[in-house]
Amino acid sequence: MYPEYDRVVIKVKVRVGKVIMINNQNHQFQKTWHDHGFQKDSHTVHCRTLRTTDTNMNWAEDDFDPPPGTFRLGLSKPVDGRTYVMYHGTTRACAEDIQKSGFQQSSDGMLGRGVYLSRDLQKASRYPIDHPESDRVVIKVLVQVGKVIAINDQKHPLQKIWHDHWYDTAWVPPGGGMVPSGLEEDCVWDPARIQIIKIINPT
Repeated sequence: MYPEYDRVVIKVKVRVGKVIMINNQNHQFQKTWHDHGFQKDSHTVHCRTLRTTDTNMNWAEDDFDPPPGTFRLGLSKPVDGRTYVMYHGTTRACAEDIQKSGFQQSSDGMLGRGVYLSRDLQKASRYPIDHPESDRVVIKVLVQVGKVIAINDQKHPLQKIWHDHWYDTAWVPPGGGMVPSGLEEDCVWDPARIQIIKIINPT
């Protein structure tokens, strides 16, 4: 085992080619996937070395602002107790108020009361939907998610009462049909779990 001070993370941009999912130890193509036309040699076109000493941060989900045309392959369920970069789309005026006074719970919504966020910048940048893009900004934040529950359908028994069952964050998975965009959504009950990093303006 190497001590943490001697570890680094190499950030790369990868053109993945044709992808296959290997989802169990007995998969028929587990070690022969390239023989069936899937890409073996990833083409690295960008490289950067990153250092970190914060073991509470989840490296796989940290936001490293991927280059244009580069996308995350997927977003898994937030892990209980970890800290994630998330985004909140709002108007310029509301962003100023949030910077001064902090986030406030929404009185209601798809997941009930809480602060609505997403780890997907694309999702957050669409809000507020009824405002021109020139008046929108995205607030980039750190969130300590606490105990997380996945709400994966509109008839989930805890859809709006999850906090009554001792959950701190409700998570809607991407592609589950809960939201028209198909992108993930998070609802954080306690605004004190949210730390503002910066304001992102549309470019």
